[in-house]
Amino acid sequence: MKAMNISPFMTAAVMTVLLLCALPALAAVIEINDIDELQLIGNGYPIDGNYVLGNNIDARTAAGWDGGKGFKPIGSSTTPFTGTFDGANYTITYLIIDRAGENYIGLFGYTSGANIKNVVLETSIITGAANTGGLAGYVDDISSITNCHITARVTGTAYTGGCTGYINHMSSVANCYSTDAVSGGNWTGGFAGYINETNSITHCYSTGNVTAPHSGGFVGQNFGNITHCYSTGNVTGRYSGGFMSLSSGGSITHCYSIGNVTATNSDGFVHENPGGSITGCYWDTESSGRTNSAAGTGKTTAEMKQQATFSTWDFISVWNIDEDISYPYFQINTVTEGEGEPVEGETLEDIADTLEDAFDQVDSNSDGSLSIVETAAMYPNLSPTDFDTLDLNDDSFLTLAELQSNANEGETNEGESGYAGCNKDKLNVEMLPKLLGDWLLIGLAMMVMAGWSTTGHAQKK
Repeated sequence: MKAMNISPFMTAAVMTVLLLCALPALAAVIEINDIDELQLIGNGYPIDGNYVLGNNIDARTAAGWDGGKGFKPIGSSTTPFTGTFDGANYTITYLIIDRAGENYIGLFGYTSGANIKNVVLETSIITGAANTGGLAGYVDDISSITNCHITARVTGTAYTGGCTGYINHMSSVANCYSTDAVSGGNWTGGFAGYINETNSITHCYSTGNVTAPHSGGFVGQNFGNITHCYSTGNVTGRYSGGFMSLSSGGSITHCYSIGNVTATNSDGFVHENPGGSITGCYWDTESSGRTNSAAGTGKTTAEMKQQATFSTWDFISVWNIDEDISYPYFQINTVTEGEGEPVEGETLEDIADTLEDAFDQVDSNSDGSLSIVETAAMYPNLSPTDFDTLDLNDDSFLTLAELQSNANEGETNEGESGYAGCNKDKLNVEMLPKLLGDWLLIGLAMMVMAGWSTTGHAQKK
């Protein structure tokens, strides 16, 4: 049978078309510009996509979604987020997730092999059950988190943390910090709840107060490797430590804690250390109120502010200290500057036209009353005691009249109150023209070479 004679020009043309068809999938970066688009990840947008924030995001409108549960975390245990997400240092504010009966809760519920970076989450409230974190509930399977800043009040049960709940299987977190209160069950930490073996945490810190049994100012329980980290928040709970409750394995190197530890059977740095290696770590015996610890070295406040105390630490490229004035701190801001311009210090009421407008923004059920979770979106520093003071009717809810009776007279700052609509299928394709040109040149070159080869072969015959 005579073989079919396919023109080399036709072959090259077909290959070029195939390459061009595949190009958008290879090059596309999906830009996220509002809370509606953020919620599309895994719900219309691919769960394994490549994403970048293009604006600061005001998430208040999501508070009433899903019957008042608010934003649905990105990724679940059955369908984890496996893509990349670059926050570009834009700020996500007023994110409310109220899912007290659900596991794997956070901005990202469950990640597997994901790459998350440059995320700034502020003035937010995250409530879940087990595996709850401000940024991510469960971080799994070689996931990477870098340069993230989380200011979210986090409440969960077991494995709860200000940044991440549970970190597993060769995952890493670097250059991140969390700065708000955390409460939960066993293995709760100001930064992370539970760090399993083969995972690493480096150049991170937490400042929020922690309330839970078996808790730590930085982490609840650790099997991984923690290097160059610190915590300053107070810790309340039995069997707890200023930095961690239980060091079961792995290593902790060049870390410190200074928070006050108030509970029975609790210690200055770590409560129990049955299997971990702890090297060059310290706690402040005066500010913590604790002189005992299963590991680490206790120092006075004055000693903790002297470089000589930390004789094995790297004060050339990692740490700074203002002698006799400050505790050690990182030489560079852990969140690098990017395109975003975070809004600092604002509350919901600051950017609403009136108190009534602010009330309506967070009244997710439109029932004329606010729960403590909804009220905290207006007043990020609200404590349960503050709420009880405002609750004149003593019914665990606040009406507009109750807020107005406690509010100071005067106008609030004016600001933007509109919300962008959902713009689907936006692609960041700035590189497409160049890539198209490159592929076209490759295709033409292949055609020329194929033609030259055919001509040469014919001449030899």
